[in-house]
Amino acid sequence: RLDWGFLLQATFQIAPSVKIGANYGQSRQVETDLDTTTRTGGGRILVKQQESATANVIYNLNKFTQFIAEYTWAQNTWMDSAKQHSNQFALGTMFYW
Repeated sequence: RLDWGFLLQATFQIAPSVKIGANYGQSRQVETDLDTTTRTGGGRILVKQQESATANVIYNLNKFTQFIAEYTWAQNTWMDSAKQHSNQFALGTMFYW
């Protein structure tokens, strides 16, 4: 199978202690003739595309403590065009010493 994908990401420092970031990535797979025959005959269905986008905000309280808030949207698409998606939220802290 032919597989390919990409990832784009960027961050921007909006204040000395605040940074925002975003990324988007995708991976795709091309269905072979055997996969098509198997799928149409009632066999397994492969994932055609996986993609996700993430946005985050990073706040540096001081040089030792960092807080992060993140949102991710993700989606899978199968060869029969069925889709599944999710929304995810995360909060975190990093300590440096």
